[in-house]
Amino acid sequence: EPVDFILLNPTNSETVVPGIEIANLQDLPVITVDRKSSREDLVMSHVASDNLAGGRMAGEFVAAQLQGSGRVLEFEGIPGTSAAHERGTEFNEVISRYPDIEIIAREVADFDRKKARTMTERLLQKGLAVDAIFAHNDEMILGVIEAFEAAEVPLPSVLVGFDATAEAVQAVKQRKLTATIAQRPEDMGWYAVYTAVQFLRGEQLSPVIFVDLELIEAQKESPKE
Repeated sequence: EPVDFILLNPTNSETVVPGIEIANLQDLPVITVDRKSSREDLVMSHVASDNLAGGRMAGEFVAAQLQGSGRVLEFEGIPGTSAAHERGTEFNEVISRYPDIEIIAREVADFDRKKARTMTERLLQKGLAVDAIFAHNDEMILGVIEAFEAAEVPLPSVLVGFDATAEAVQAVKQRKLTATIAQRPEDMGWYAVYTAVQFLRGEQLSPVIFVDLELIEAQKESPKE
């Protein structure tokens, strides 16, 4: 059955391009959501969290918590996704401003909890000593926490995730997780559909629509919670 437009969340910014090109050949507008295509010129609009801002937010928070000095481990998401690239790029840019903060390793765990846990277990066996860990999503940082707890090793002083999943927010309340950066997927979905409606009405579209992020940390718990 024919469609009028496509809402697309790419799993890979590069490999999604041929599919978008086919849609363009059939005059089907494409709106990307959350993750972008590497060929932004082929899409009508992109709706997403500002992952660059999120990476900066994480870097500034970690640097402040470490008071400008310490050893940091970074868990990266799926290579080729805009989320991993942008969060990591800006996080590292911020950290590079602090000569006494060292990123001792970057581990690619593909946004996957089990992979992050397995990698952390191996690092702990090798005598891992870090002051802070930043993971590009909550699933990975939760896997890190599981590995530390299973090994009965004290958690690093700073642990930061990204997404503010229900489990991660609970971990913040329990003070296992220092902070997580909250995306607003419901807002992204709303803006994506609204943008499609704008297109159908013949209205001009904004090429990029950013949805605000929020840092969730223990000190900022709501009194009702």
